[in-house]
Amino acid sequence: MSKVILKKSSVAGRIPTIADLDYGELALNYTDGKLYYKTSGNTVAEIGGTSATLSGTALRVVTTVNVTSTQTVFSPTGGYVVDALDVYRNGVKLLPSLDFTATNGSTVTLLVAAENGDVVELVAYTIEALADGYTGAEADARFQLVSQKGVANGYPSLDSSGLIPSSQLPPNNYITIDSAIAMAIALG
Repeated sequence: MSKVILKKSSVAGRIPTIADLDYGELALNYTDGKLYYKTSGNTVAEIGGTSATLSGTALRVVTTVNVTSTQTVFSPTGGYVVDALDVYRNGVKLLPSLDFTATNGSTVTLLVAAENGDVVELVAYTIEALADGYTGAEADARFQLVSQKGVANGYPSLDSSGLIPSSQLPPNNYITIDSAIAMAIALG
């Protein structure tokens, strides 16, 4: 009787490198329950396994698209880190390079178009240390952009002594609240 012997690891989270595998060879991480192979695109891909448990070290952003017409290009909310993205079509996990391409951090292209009624789910993982827990879009919305510094309707810059330059302050012909209160008290 023949045996199939797999390369194996018991180290949690260990993923084989390209150099670890030949084409057609499989590697099993039996602690994680994941099976890996080398793709024709010279990358390592996962065949199956249990879902990763996120312990505060990663941000998981899920974008679900209910397809209403033929569609190949999808944009995950907040973008994604290349090689840190799972794509599902009608609940079936798609394989990078074989079923979709995702190389620019903003769009995912299915190699076979999704049809009306399909559900495409994009699961992007971002390491918190890289983004402090914010996606790119969330950071842009939350923080002020450098391009808005010192311009009209933006926010003021500071001079070398840490003060707002007088050129960025409103003119002195405005009545301040303090002077309006003083005037109301004086007039009775």
